[in-house]
Amino acid sequence: MSKKLSIRGLKSLIDEVITEEQRRSSRRLSSSGKRSLANFLFEGEDAPADPATQGAEQAAEGSGKDFKEALAVLKGEAGSGQSLSEAISQGATATKTWLQSNGSTPGLLELLGLGLEDGDPESEVISQAAQPVPVSEIKATQNFISLHGSVGWPLSDPSSFGWWGDGGGSSGGFTDGRQQRVVCANSTEGVLVLDGHHRWSAAKCMGGNDFSIQAVVFNFPEGFNTPGAELAIGHVAIAAELGTGEVPSSAEVGGAGANILGQDIAEDIKGLIGNANPDNGKIYGGDEWFAALASEDANKSAAKKYGVTDEMLQLQVSEGEGEEAAGSYNEEQRKTIWETIATGIGANWTGAEAVDGPGRADMPQFGGGDTHDVSDSAVFDKMKSGAVNFKEPYVAESRTRNSGNLILERWTKLAGIEKK
Repeated sequence: MSKKLSIRGLKSLIDEVITEEQRRSSRRLSSSGKRSLANFLFEGEDAPADPATQGAEQAAEGSGKDFKEALAVLKGEAGSGQSLSEAISQGATATKTWLQSNGSTPGLLELLGLGLEDGDPESEVISQAAQPVPVSEIKATQNFISLHGSVGWPLSDPSSFGWWGDGGGSSGGFTDGRQQRVVCANSTEGVLVLDGHHRWSAAKCMGGNDFSIQAVVFNFPEGFNTPGAELAIGHVAIAAELGTGEVPSSAEVGGAGANILGQDIAEDIKGLIGNANPDNGKIYGGDEWFAALASEDANKSAAKKYGVTDEMLQLQVSEGEGEEAAGSYNEEQRKTIWETIATGIGANWTGAEAVDGPGRADMPQFGGGDTHDVSDSAVFDKMKSGAVNFKEPYVAESRTRNSGNLILERWTKLAGIEKK
């Protein structure tokens, strides 16, 4: 009596046939072709495992780790009771809170970095490009931007101010005296700043709308390209790279300086002269600053961008003073020059609208902020590769098993044994 062929035996036999045909044929079947053929032959049945699409469950088997609890937390079935998807839909603050509440769950942070093993490795790819972007095209997502953090460095440090002239000055013209890229994203509401608001605001104030700032610009998948979701996923990417739910944060820039979003800042800048910048301790429009304006061509060039004229820059001797007084500007000149510059900077800032977004403490800090040391490039690479596991399914879902009879029926139909 012949032995009945089981489904397992049928699978083994077909695999042998495919292998033998490949050995005989000069035309090799690609790995993707093998997978497609296997899927076709075993429709409704588990195909042979592909290492590139093994999910967290298979990864757990290989590493000895158990991701079941982490998966339950991601789905909102354990932990805080809120799913990651719900947190992301609510924005940056809710997602940061979710990560802090659930980040200690065994395997959770590792699972957030297994986007390439969830069965759809292309679904979470966040493409990016390093490029200059006109500051006039960029919008804020953070709800607070400081006056000091935007204009403080160039209006108190003469070298920083000179940078905005003919490229002179030993330090850059931005918040902390350097030029750094900002992190942006294309979104449903235009080009948004995700990280680097004060670098952008400094560029807009000091450079004007024709100035372009160096940026890394992300393109998030459709459905996740809203301002809130993009900021939230930034937190998830940083957490996945760091391996901790205690994601970075930063204090407000410029102490308790006024929020300038949606504001006319000319009068505020006029009032800064003679006061100390809380970020560097230098005096706004102090003796050092005006001395450089009198002697440095780059500083004079910068001043002219805000409406200062050659006549204003001409040193004058006040009545009753000797010729030696001509080495610096008198008080009346200083006031005229300063107020002209304030008006010009104020005009540059026009159009920067207030936003209903998170505060700086809840914004993603790709470089680690004030609390962590993280490589922004490493985070960007993880986002670009699709490894950040921010959307369902979080693991590769097993195909539904059908009965052996259904599989055999399909095979007999394919073989022409049974009428269709």
